Amino acid sequence: MHLMLIPPIVLAAFAMSLGGMWLIDRRRLHLLLLAGGFAGFGTAILVQVLELPPQSAFSSVVSATLYAAGATLFSLGVIWRSERRGLPIPLLVLPLVLVATLAWFSYVDDQLLVRIYVLNFGLGLIGIVGTWYARRLVDGSVAERTLFWLQLTLALHFFPRTLLAVGRLGSGISDPQRFGGSDFWILTLYAGAVLGVVIGIGVVLVTAADLMAGLQRERDTDALTGALNRRGLEAHAGALLEQPVFRPIALIACDIDHFKAINDQFGHHAGDLVLQHIGTLLRANCRATDIVARIGGEEFVVALPNTTAAEGFELAERLRRLVAETAGSHAPSVTCSFGVAELQDHDADIWAGLQRADRQLYAAKHAGRNRTAVELLGASVAGVVAMGESPRLVASAPGRG
Repeated sequence: MHLMLIPPIVLAAFAMSLGGMWLIDRRRLHLLLLAGGFAGFGTAILVQVLELPPQSAFSSVVSATLYAAGATLFSLGVIWRSERRGLPIPLLVLPLVLVATLAWFSYVDDQLLVRIYVLNFGLGLIGIVGTWYARRLVDGSVAERTLFWLQLTLALHFFPRTLLAVGRLGSGISDPQRFGGSDFWILTLYAGAVLGVVIGIGVVLVTAADLMAGLQRERDTDALTGALNRRGLEAHAGALLEQPVFRPIALIACDIDHFKAINDQFGHHAGDLVLQHIGTLLRANCRATDIVARIGGEEFVVALPNTTAAEGFELAERLRRLVAETAGSHAPSVTCSFGVAELQDHDADIWAGLQRADRQLYAAKHAGRNRTAVELLGASVAGVVAMGESPRLVASAPGRG
């Protein structure tokens, strides 16, 4: 009896661990659901082991309700971890059907064999539904893929476990006392508990990896704009430079025109809104493989793998026009100037290329702002485009102020 108390104690430890991780980062609500899942399973096992409440039929319904709640909460936690919110209808219907069916075969038509099948197959189906709704995790990080396969393993194990137990016990299945005390059934429970421990350890490790990755993202991200900060840019750009497959790499330097005047005239809150707008616009119009960072007060940079300087110029021009067209709700006459350069083989790091992109940015500024300048074949080409005008390209000497 004492040994049978070990699984619920271990599951309670996992629940408390996940709850503690949620206290570290309360935005991760899926951790509370996962903690509730472990707590539900642990309490259900405790009810079965201690036969609480003592009346057999009532005990079966109570434990089934706890198992169903645990499976539902765990599945919902995995789904929410996949960034899909809401409660899928099957996860609302299946637990209710499971408990209602088990109650019927406990009070109206007492059949132990049916209850065993209903409970275990029902829990398996709840897990499979959760896996289906969280299937986008398969294409995610190592931690996300691990969580997906842990969920699927937990869901599928209910089927062979039940078939093996029922087949092995044969006629003894009709006697609850004989069935509950059989060595094979106890061994099956222990095997399920061991699997629960393995899954619990896996979920805790995956969650810890999630928290560490989240903290790293916060460290590398500019809180105001959602773009990377200088440290994040260095980390992500370093990975690009190490892989020749990403060459050529175009670099765009972007600076908000007359930003100080915006702060002075409309206040720093308006300036923050402009920065947020520009950061959102840049990220929304770049590819997932592109790097967008804010490296100064009003200066942003974009690193474009597998992109030439000419292609970078086209993107910068499109971004420049979008800023001018959509900035009216943030502050009047908000425009940006852009400088474009291509990272060279002799550039020691990202900053060497950005230095040349910065020179083109200042060329665009000196040409009148709201323009794009690009370094091409040793010359600087400035797109002299004012709002409402058609583009004209003007060549200037490299590095010109």
